[in-house]
Amino acid sequence: MGSVVNLLKASGISGYDYEMGLAGERIKKLSEAMEYIAEGYRKRSETLESGSGGTDSDGIWNKLLHDAREMLANQYTELADILLNMSDTSALFKPANDQRESFLKQMLASKGVKVRQISLISVKDKGIEVHMVARCSKNPCYLSDEVASFISAELGENLILKEGCRRIFGRDYAYYVFRQKEKYKLLTGAVRAAKTAGEPSGDNYSVLSPGLGEAAIVLSDGMGSGKAAYLESAAVIELMERFLRAGFRGDGVVSLINSVLLMGNEAKSYSTLDMCLVNLYDGGLTVAKSGASLTFIKHEDWVETISASGLPLGMLPDVKPEITKKRLFHGDSIIVLSDGVLDGLPVDEKEKLLQEMIKELPDMPPKDMAGAVLMASLRKRYYEPMDDMTVIVGKLSR
Repeated sequence: MGSVVNLLKASGISGYDYEMGLAGERIKKLSEAMEYIAEGYRKRSETLESGSGGTDSDGIWNKLLHDAREMLANQYTELADILLNMSDTSALFKPANDQRESFLKQMLASKGVKVRQISLISVKDKGIEVHMVARCSKNPCYLSDEVASFISAELGENLILKEGCRRIFGRDYAYYVFRQKEKYKLLTGAVRAAKTAGEPSGDNYSVLSPGLGEAAIVLSDGMGSGKAAYLESAAVIELMERFLRAGFRGDGVVSLINSVLLMGNEAKSYSTLDMCLVNLYDGGLTVAKSGASLTFIKHEDWVETISASGLPLGMLPDVKPEITKKRLFHGDSIIVLSDGVLDGLPVDEKEKLLQEMIKELPDMPPKDMAGAVLMASLRKRYYEPMDDMTVIVGKLSR
């Protein structure tokens, strides 16, 4: 990152603002997430003060104040860790340490692209980037995609123009970034069934692209079913979306969300968290679970299971997610499901039954696979759900 910043400072053009704007955007999104947390605290505090919970509000409030001291101290520690990770750009951006920059500059000059500054950067977990200050010195001028093809051919990698850069190389110098294109994409599909017809499901989920070259599946199962469970799990999903889009990962984010659920939780309601984060460059999979159900990975001819024994969010102040790392390949599918899918299956055979059933499934679109898993579970209980049921499937594809 340092070499990029120096390049931009030396160029004296607006590219520096581009990189600094990225950091500023992350801070802005963090601020928005923290504001959302603060609003959650305010609403829960107002509920306690009004005594609407139907309990001894004075006693609850005194206990809350006592517990809040420890939670607040923990939050400052977690927030400091988040900000420290965000500021450690040296771990994200490193010079490529080769002579390809000079070859690129010469090649582009032969094509009529005059390069003032160029830097080839290795980005952690996301391949390479080419940062340059350049202009077109010939007629007609090039589209940026054409220049991307020149660079790709020279480096032997598939590079594309990064979002936010100019789409054309004009007569004036401008700042351009070309990034390595993702190797994979994640195709997804989901199906669900509510325990009670006409009532909202206590399961909530989200499928999103939180950052460059990433895809995420997030599922939360609120305690019980109906509106109360729906609202609790929806809050978990909302906060996870905000933090993921702001670029933040790790235990600290989950701890902050856990604190929100604990604040004023006199009803003792809990929500699980199940998150699958996929690196679309190399197929790396990170699974984080807090009290969540099983996750299955369907490979070509075998199925593996990811389980966790941790507590759901909102139960204790020091809940930490259990992290598992795996590697996915083309054609592999992730099956994420709520506890309701396992209900009704024989207690000692739940994992084995689902594993065998998933193994026998033919290759099919993600939504069809999710439907097949859900129907297989419903058949075991004569199509009467014992709990809210959700199945989400993500298939890695080139």
